[in-house]
Amino acid sequence: GVFYEGDSTVNVVTICTDDQITLTVQGQDADNYTWNIPGGNADSILVSSSVPSTIYYEMVATGFCGDASDGITVIVEDCEIPNVITPNADGENDVFFTNYANNHDDVNLTIYNRWGRVIYKTESYDNTWNGVNMNGKKVAAGTYFYTMLWDGGEKDAHGTITVFD
Repeated sequence: GVFYEGDSTVNVVTICTDDQITLTVQGQDADNYTWNIPGGNADSILVSSSVPSTIYYEMVATGFCGDASDGITVIVEDCEIPNVITPNADGENDVFFTNYANNHDDVNLTIYNRWGRVIYKTESYDNTWNGVNMNGKKVAAGTYFYTMLWDGGEKDAHGTITVFD
């Protein structure tokens, strides 16, 4: 079967436009592997895309015992990072939302005030920061700075986030 991160039960994987993943064939002792992409003739392929898309990657393994096939759908999303939140409970931009947090389970987010003091920090961000500090108190309207790390710290982003009342 086709495996993503060693898991054969995954049928759909969602990644961001700047991500790169490896799909691997396991459990197939074949002479030839053919994927439905140009140049896909190995037991693993590297998958990435610079544009949002949904692609079904199918592999056919040909060997002494015949053919076997399997596949996986890869959804590529644009993972923008907002620069403004308005945590006023109107349902619009109330939280610091990014698809990076949806597509990676190891997003470390740290938010700093203008003096460099950490006001919020988590090692598994889940799109819930709504302009409160680590004590649960609402922060003042203004500009804050963030750093995000994911993929074991191999990827990062940083910038400003403005909180409006």
